[in-house]
Amino acid sequence: MSTATEKDTCLPQTGTDVSRAEMKSMSPQQNPEPGQAALQSALRSRQRAGHRESLLDPEAEKHKRRQDALVGQMKAAEARSRVRLMRLRYQSMRSQEIKHLISCQPTGQRAVRLELLLPVKTERFSPVNALDKRERRRIEEILEDDRGLTINRT
Repeated sequence: MSTATEKDTCLPQTGTDVSRAEMKSMSPQQNPEPGQAALQSALRSRQRAGHRESLLDPEAEKHKRRQDALVGQMKAAEARSRVRLMRLRYQSMRSQEIKHLISCQPTGQRAVRLELLLPVKTERFSPVNALDKRERRRIEEILEDDRGLTINRT
């Protein structure tokens, strides 16, 4: 024979026996059933979604994989483009700043020195110096002039 307490007892997934009256008196944080029900519901929906994908025919599954690969390639291309644009923007701003610094020098000699120390455009593969003998001689003459007699800025 079953008693009234046995009828009111439920077996929750937590493994403990709790009567319905005790569960009603618990706060929502203590009650194990609502949290478990939500977890089980989410798990069931994930399983059903995975099951639906496995029911696709091989041709549709192949098409989906191809689409996923194309989407991945498109995202990678967009990322490369963003990085390229950022690099170009940085180089442009750096070049403008160096030009500004050179133009603000008080003497021509200091401007030439700074220009040689901070090239406006970085050379990637050209290790050869771009100056010919005449230009090199002129720059050395300007750099050796300590009193600023060669170039006077007014």
